[in-house]
Amino acid sequence: MTNDLVQIDPSLAEHGVNIHVYFIILNDFDNTIKDYDYEEPVITPETQRINKQYTIENVKEDPIIAAYRSFYWTHLKIDPTKIRPSGEALVRRILQGKTLPKMSYFVDAYNWASCSSLIPIGSYDLDTFHSPITIRFGKIGEKFNAIGGKERVMNGNEILTAGEDRILSQFPYRDADATKITTSTKNLIILSMGVEEVPKTSIKNGITLTLNYLKKGTTKIPNFRENRIGYVSNF
Repeated sequence: MTNDLVQIDPSLAEHGVNIHVYFIILNDFDNTIKDYDYEEPVITPETQRINKQYTIENVKEDPIIAAYRSFYWTHLKIDPTKIRPSGEALVRRILQGKTLPKMSYFVDAYNWASCSSLIPIGSYDLDTFHSPITIRFGKIGEKFNAIGGKERVMNGNEILTAGEDRILSQFPYRDADATKITTSTKNLIILSMGVEEVPKTSIKNGITLTLNYLKKGTTKIPNFRENRIGYVSNF
């Protein structure tokens, strides 16, 4: 299944890499809000739920977490006990008695949505790259600067989310600095990133929770347009 905005390169399926993605565009967004607080409506109940549902020892047995761990081992050649899938990493922070960093009104919402749903969620400033977005293998020699990281040179085995002119992320775990959401962002796309063993309903839940949390974080909900929601799969 393809569309004109987000597409999956056929070579992934040819190599047995089966993925699917939900996405939504938000326009006229205001990420400058400083007077927001997710503590009571989101953080407290989610922290209580996570501590009741999981332990450090059993969290890896959750079917969604297990699916991403398997994807890391099989397709990314990454040891998920050293670099953990994002949903698992966030849940483990809570189980260790920590909380998630406070970044901005929008980023906090989708970080907590990722923690709640266990789904890796990426979001990118639409005004920093040219569409369409293609999920594809990396090209040898391509350069990528991750948020808070050093420049990485691709060896051709990575799975990338990329616009026509910029890499947005290493799918599904490391986002680019150049296309990240800032307080200046007005137009953005959210990608909820799934692998084959993760149900379609679960990855849609990553989007749903993000939108729900945005409406809970402040008494003065900013006006923004939910422009378009879509789904793309290669299996």
